[in-house]
Amino acid sequence: MSQTSFGIALALMAATVEAAQARHEFILPDHLVCGLTKLEDLLDARTLQMLGLPAVQTPVVQAEATQLLELLQASQIKPRDLRHALRAALGDGGYDRPEGESIHRSPESRQCFERAAAIAQEAKAPLLATQHLLAALLELENTLTRQLLTKQGVDIAALAAAARARPVVLTPPGKMELTLRYRRKDGVEKQEHFPSEQEIIIGRPKSIPIQIDLSPDLKVSRPHARLFHRLSAWWVEDLHSAHGTYLNGVRIAEAVSLAPGDELRLGDTTLRVHFTSFETLLPEGVYEATLAVDEVEPPATVPEDLRLALLDRFSKIALRQTHPQGLLDRFVEELGVLFPQADHKVILLEENRDLTPRSAEPRGAAHVSFTLVREAMRSQRALHWVRRLAVEGEPVASLHDTLAALCAPILYNGRPIGAVYLDATRLDSMFTAADLALLSEIANLLAQPLKTIDSSELPRFPRVFLSYAAADRAFVERLVSDLRRRRIKVWFDERLQPGRARLSQIDEAIHATEIFLLLLSPAGVVEPQALEELDIALRKGRPILPLLYQPCNPPRTIAGLVPVDFTNQEYAAAIDALEQAVYDLLKPVSKESTMRILFLAANPIDTDPLRLSAEVRTIDERLRLAEFRDRFELIQHWAVRAGDLSEFLLRHQPHIVHFAGHGSDAGEIMLEDELGQAKALPPAALAQLFRILKDNVRLVVLNACLSLPQARAIAKEIDCVVGMTREISDEAAIKFAGGFYRGLGYGRSVKAAFDLGCNEIDLSNLDEEARPRLLTKSGVKANNVVFV
Repeated sequence: MSQTSFGIALALMAATVEAAQARHEFILPDHLVCGLTKLEDLLDARTLQMLGLPAVQTPVVQAEATQLLELLQASQIKPRDLRHALRAALGDGGYDRPEGESIHRSPESRQCFERAAAIAQEAKAPLLATQHLLAALLELENTLTRQLLTKQGVDIAALAAAARARPVVLTPPGKMELTLRYRRKDGVEKQEHFPSEQEIIIGRPKSIPIQIDLSPDLKVSRPHARLFHRLSAWWVEDLHSAHGTYLNGVRIAEAVSLAPGDELRLGDTTLRVHFTSFETLLPEGVYEATLAVDEVEPPATVPEDLRLALLDRFSKIALRQTHPQGLLDRFVEELGVLFPQADHKVILLEENRDLTPRSAEPRGAAHVSFTLVREAMRSQRALHWVRRLAVEGEPVASLHDTLAALCAPILYNGRPIGAVYLDATRLDSMFTAADLALLSEIANLLAQPLKTIDSSELPRFPRVFLSYAAADRAFVERLVSDLRRRRIKVWFDERLQPGRARLSQIDEAIHATEIFLLLLSPAGVVEPQALEELDIALRKGRPILPLLYQPCNPPRTIAGLVPVDFTNQEYAAAIDALEQAVYDLLKPVSKESTMRILFLAANPIDTDPLRLSAEVRTIDERLRLAEFRDRFELIQHWAVRAGDLSEFLLRHQPHIVHFAGHGSDAGEIMLEDELGQAKALPPAALAQLFRILKDNVRLVVLNACLSLPQARAIAKEIDCVVGMTREISDEAAIKFAGGFYRGLGYGRSVKAAFDLGCNEIDLSNLDEEARPRLLTKSGVKANNVVFV
C-alpha cells in the first residue's frame, strides 16, 4: 500500500468513530465517505491535538481538505448533507462490541484502499490522498453513497474522473510513532509503542535481540519480520520466515510501507498497526511547492526552447569531459551559472544505500540537508523548502543558516540514483516555482551521464567504523551526518542486517573500514557491545581514534591515545579537528611514498606580467581536493635563476618539475638574472642538467609559451614532458594546470591527466591556437606512468 497522507489518516479515524457510534461491526465504504466529508470539521487545533496530530500540521490537512471540498462542490455536493443522509440510511448496526475490541475495515473497504493506492500509483502521486480514496469509493457498485448521489443527479463517473485527474500537491508526513496491538497465543494482550528511531524485530528469541516476543506461537520464526522507519514511512520486511508475513491477508515478498489500520499476521498472531503521534518533516519550514518528477515528460512550465538549450548545454559538457569527477564538478559549476542566487550547490549519488556528496560548491564540506534530499528521492518529487522566520525550539543543525532550499531527485528507469541540491542563506536570494521546475528538468538531463559513470574512477573517501553506546544515539546521528558531508563514509549499527549474527557483521565491517572511531562517554566505556567492537579493531590492527563526548575514563587498552575532544570546544571546531585527524591517520608514513612536485616560477621584470600565483593556487587547490591529496607535496620557488636549478633538484629530489613563466621565440625557457632581468636557458643546457640530476624525476611540465623545442630536448632524458606549441594565454595555462593536476591527484595516468588538462581549455571555450603537447622518452607509454 502507498504511504498515506494526513488527510487519509484523519478520515479513517473519523470513519472509525462513525462506525463505532452506529454500532456496526466493520468500517464500511459508506463510513469512509462520512469520514472524508468530515475533514472540514476537524481543522481546529484542539480536535487535531485530540486525534494525535500537532496543530502545526493544520495547514497540511487544510490544503488537502480544500482540494476535496472543491471536487465535491463542483458537482453540487454538500459534504455535511451527504454525511447526514448516509448516517440515516446506514442506521443502527446492532453490534454489541465486547469491551476493548477494535473495529476493522470490511473486505470491501480494504479493496477500496487497494484500488485507491493503484490510482495514486498510476497518477505518480507522492502520497495516497483523500481524492484517490474518493475516486475508488465512487467506482464501487451497490453502495449507499452511489444510490444517494444518483438520486441527486450527480454525474458519478465525471466526479470520479475529476478526482483521478486532479494533481496532488501536499506536504509529505514526517516521523511517526508506531503502536502495535496484538494478543499472544497464550492469551496475553499487548500494546507497545515504538519511536521512529527504533528498529523492531518480531519473532522468538535466539541469538539476536527481539523487540516483540511471540514465543508461544511456534509458527513464528526466529527472527520472523522487521519493522523500520525510513524516508518518512514505516515499513515491514519478512526475514525469510518459514510461514511468511502477511499484510492485510496478502503475503509480502519485499519491504512494504504501512498505513494506519493495517493488520500484520505472523504465524497465528495478528498485530494491528496504529500511528499515535506525528512530527513534521523539517518543522522549521514549509514546502512552498512540490513537483512530481517525470523522466519522460518535462515540467509544463519549462518552455521547449529552454529545455532544448539545456539539453545542448549539458550534452556538450558530457561529451567533452571524459573524467567522472571532472564531469560532476563541471555540472556543479553550471548550476552556479543557472542559479546565481544559490549559495550552495551539491550533487549527491546513492552508493551502497549511502548518499555521498560527490561534488559541491563551495569546495569543502557539503552544505546539504540529507533529510530533504532523502524525502525528495523517496517521494520522487522536486521540493522547494522555505524557512518560517519565527519558530520555536532548537534549529535543525544542517539548516541552521538556510532560508530556502531546492532539491530534485535524479531518476533513472524509475529509480532514484541521486539528487541535486541548492540552498540560499540570504533574504535577497530566494527561489521561485520556475526555479523548481528548471532544477527538475536539469536533474532529468543529468541522469543518463551520471548513471554511466564508472564508480571505480571516482575518488575513494575514507571509511570509518563508529562504535558507541545506545544512550548516545542522538549525538551519533548528528555526528554521522556531518562526517558524511565531509565525504567520510561511516559504518555504524544502522547497517546491521537482521537474521545474521551481529558479531560476524561487525567483524566484516571493521575489516572493510580503515579507522575505528570510539565514542567515549560514561555509557560508552561500559557498554559490552562497544568493548567487543574495540577488541575486534585492536586484533585487526585498525588505527583507533577516540572521541570524547562526555567526561569519563577511557578503556585501559587505549588510555594513552589523545582523543578528539568534544567537551572543551565548540561542536564545529571539534568536527573540523576530527576530519583532520581522520585524514592525518591515512597519510603515508614514509617520505619515499610522497610524490614531490617542484614548482619553479619566473616572471622577469622586463617581461609581461603573468598570473603565476593564480596558477600555483589552482594546482594546490586541485591537489588538496583530490582523493590522494596526502600523496603529493607541492614545493614552490619563485624568481628562479639559472644557477638555482641544480640546487633545487639536489635539495628536493622531486618526482615532477613544473615550470611556469615565459618562453622565447627560440623555444627557450626564460629565467631571471641577478638583477631580475630575463635570461634565456638554452634547451641543450637544461636537457644536460636533467641528464645529470634526473634522480626521481619522471615528469616535466613546461607551462610556458613556445616551449615545445625545450620539451623535445628534455624528453630524451625524462619519461614524460609537456610543452606548448605556441603562445598560450594566462587563463588557458591555468585551466590546463588545474585539469592536469586534478587527474594526477585522483590517481590517473599522465596521459589521462594530460587529456583532462586539454579538456579544461576546451570547456572554457578559449580561442587558443597554442596546444599543449605530451612527449615521452623512447620506449615509455604515458598511459603507464602513474604517481600513486
